Amino acid sequence: MPRGLPKAGNGRFKANRIERVPAAALPPSLRWLILTDNRIEELPSALGLRANLQKLMLAGNRLSALPEALAGCDRLELLRIAANRLPALPDWLLELPNLAWLAFGGNPPSDRLEQLAQAHSATRAIEPKHLRLGPVLGEGASGVVRRADWHPDDGPGRPVALKRFKGAVTSDGLPRSEMAACIAAGPHPHLLPVIAPLASPAEPALLMELLDPRYAALAAPPSFASCTRDCYAEGRGFTAAHVVRIASAAASAVAHLHRRGILHGDLYAHNLLVDESGDCRLSDFGAASFSIPPVRKAAHCSAWRLVRSVTCSMNCCFGSNPTTTSPPLPFCATNAWPRSLCSGRISKRSKRGSPRFAMTWTITDGITPTRPR
Repeated sequence: MPRGLPKAGNGRFKANRIERVPAAALPPSLRWLILTDNRIEELPSALGLRANLQKLMLAGNRLSALPEALAGCDRLELLRIAANRLPALPDWLLELPNLAWLAFGGNPPSDRLEQLAQAHSATRAIEPKHLRLGPVLGEGASGVVRRADWHPDDGPGRPVALKRFKGAVTSDGLPRSEMAACIAAGPHPHLLPVIAPLASPAEPALLMELLDPRYAALAAPPSFASCTRDCYAEGRGFTAAHVVRIASAAASAVAHLHRRGILHGDLYAHNLLVDESGDCRLSDFGAASFSIPPVRKAAHCSAWRLVRSVTCSMNCCFGSNPTTTSPPLPFCATNAWPRSLCSGRISKRSKRGSPRFAMTWTITDGITPTRPR
């Protein structure tokens, strides 16, 4: 990795065959660092001294450990460590106070659970000869979604959506991990229904039900400037009922995944497909991981990460002057869990009956209201 990044303190080096990351290459003001799909086996401890670090993307490398100094990165919110060689997640990882988006699939422990889920799946792959491809419907970091006509041997034809993955490693992890999580998730009213994988090992693809065109992404993905915050249309606003319905649907979908041992890892507004009434579908399992023992033991942490990721994603719904990006919620203190929620008390900034109060308690309904320990 080249030394002397710009003083702006950010770097994007994806698929550059990088093997070493010198401490001197990390500016003190480092806010985000993307090193996806390289050959890195070790990270310098100096990375943990970058107090402004907010986003760190390391999927598709050769890491067998994370530097313990990262435990001091209190502002770290998004971490991608999928598709590495980590034998376990470090104990300190789930204690990071602001970590909201974590992807760790494609590492040995998660791989074993993924293989077990696939072995118990009754879903049969679909032959490509039964599909007639149509126009492109959308494109994301991991793949391209196209409309298709499916003509099975045992039934009438019908329109579907086909997601083809772009490469062996995405910015969030592995296509096979995404497909396995989608299938293992099973049906839920607020998830996109999955039909089956396509029988084409050389070109991974997943067949899904075609969603009504009235649904659209709630926001656009983060920009380099907003870092971990979604970007919203200028001046866009929501009613309290609209906010509560979306938040409730997202929480219900993620709780369903947690019960099945799956962490979504990318619960963002840009992955929530909504219609004008607030009906919602959670999409994009690119960062999904099968829950490994340390994460199961930290079930309370997972519950409050759910609260933080939903509320961070929808923060622009509040206030008379919503910004184009969504900053942290006031009750999500920079270096602490939302204690007022964990203890069952009402935050002074979220009065009973307010949209913020209603959304927060909608999200936490059904998950243990005790502070992570």
